[in-house]
Amino acid sequence: MKYTAQDLYDKLVNNYKIIGETGSIKFTVKDLSILIKTKDSVGNLIQEWLKAWFMESNIDFDENTNSQTFPDFLLDRDNHSKGLLEVKSFDFQRGPGFDLANFDSYCNSLITHAYRLDSDYLIIAYQMDDGIISCQVSQRC
Repeated sequence: MKYTAQDLYDKLVNNYKIIGETGSIKFTVKDLSILIKTKDSVGNLIQEWLKAWFMESNIDFDENTNSQTFPDFLLDRDNHSKGLLEVKSFDFQRGPGFDLANFDSYCNSLITHAYRLDSDYLIIAYQMDDGIISCQVSQRC
């Protein structure tokens, strides 16, 4: 089913009620599993979780084939210059510190890809306490 970024936000926040929910990251090799308590991989894992949630919720999307370039998801499978969705996450206690080096690259890309100005952003703030992650804030810009 085709969704807009606003539809996704409403479904994730109002229907799925993600704000305040908790989760954790477990890593297993053979018969030893550990709870991950460091935050350096949380953003990538939130994005992977979101992708799985899209698929489980039957939401049509394409994933950017290069995970290092803008945007993260394409919500219009028929026209990849529309329905652009970038996902950002940050530690609620430290505040957002999105990569400014990528911003310069983004600005330069507008010369040939001006449609990127009409993009949506899903911003997820999380808090991690002893390996337990909770979603604090979610907003769509």
